[in-house]
Amino acid sequence: MPRRLFVHVGPAKTGTTAIQSLFRDLADPALAYPAAGQWQDGSHNLLAFALQGAGHRGAVKVPPRDDLLPVVAAELAAAPRDALISSEGLSQPALYRQLLDGLGAAVAGFDQVIPILTLRHPLERAASDYNQRVKDAHYGETALPDIDLAGRIAAHRLCPLIAKWQQAAPEVRLLAYHPASSLVARFCTLVDRPDLAPAEAPWKNRSLGGVGLALLLIGNRLLPDGPARHRFLAEDMRGQPGLHLWRGASFPFSP
Repeated sequence: MPRRLFVHVGPAKTGTTAIQSLFRDLADPALAYPAAGQWQDGSHNLLAFALQGAGHRGAVKVPPRDDLLPVVAAELAAAPRDALISSEGLSQPALYRQLLDGLGAAVAGFDQVIPILTLRHPLERAASDYNQRVKDAHYGETALPDIDLAGRIAAHRLCPLIAKWQQAAPEVRLLAYHPASSLVARFCTLVDRPDLAPAEAPWKNRSLGGVGLALLLIGNRLLPDGPARHRFLAEDMRGQPGLHLWRGASFPFSP
């Protein structure tokens, strides 16, 4: 049986966290999921940040690329069969290729390397991405929704994304985000492990509802830095009884 390395390249806001948290907690012997390079949510975003040369991500120190890659490579080399790396930070083919080159002999030990790209409706993904940047104290997005959409929607178009990946990696496997309720199970099938699919996949990284989104947007405009914005969400707003931050429609764009 061929030994395969699957690389889930996202992109962001396509159900990645639900998939990553599953494989972080599984510890399945036949599908290794490296511990090195993991962010707290189970993604390998720390590895992606290291590849980009980032020294810090918020308050988290990012290990140097040359320190982290050998540790990941050792885990892959020790995998008895298949392995999986997952990070939305690898959504650009150039960074994906940089990862494979950096892992060197560990990648050469696999018979196949297969990237997996998830596809979501551009407007839905743009709405979720905007919501994430507003609630993430590191970004502290301040732009109004329609202005943000006008500048970013082209980056969410599906056909150019598919064409770019098929040109860079013809072996890429495509996964539809919808229906979201079965996304994790269909991902498990795509890596030829339907037996790993949970009976029910909990919803991860929820979007703020409309009231919460508006309040966070105001906070981002008034507060000076990331720590202050984090306290505003984690302490000030969550401490308000009856304020349901996660309820209600989260689609922010006008007709």
